[in-house]
Amino acid sequence: MAEIGEAGGTANIVAVSPTLYATTAAVVGSDGHPVYPAGIASLLGLTPVQVPGLTTPIVYDSAEVRLLVAREFEVIASTDYGPAFQHDSVALKVSGRFNVAIPTPTKAIRKLTITP
Repeated sequence: MAEIGEAGGTANIVAVSPTLYATTAAVVGSDGHPVYPAGIASLLGLTPVQVPGLTTPIVYDSAEVRLLVAREFEVIASTDYGPAFQHDSVALKVSGRFNVAIPTPTKAIRKLTITP
């Protein structure tokens, strides 16, 4: 958080795997009480985001992260899909190319080490 702040950003999100999220939230201190009684969301004021399969936690400034969508973006609706027909629903197929851009990484993102 400090490195991002010193570079001009404001860290507000911590991305962690669901396993690390649950493990960290369940940590108890030497007195037997939870270290984070209000949950991991209270950890330094960062909003936790669970990302399956994420091996290294990441702290970032969400205002500095961009979602890129290519022009080949397509949404196709179908009422022919079997289960959708049974429930009077519409199935959607969404196809596209997406990426994330961080124009100024020094003020936007850092890897995080969480130790027990």
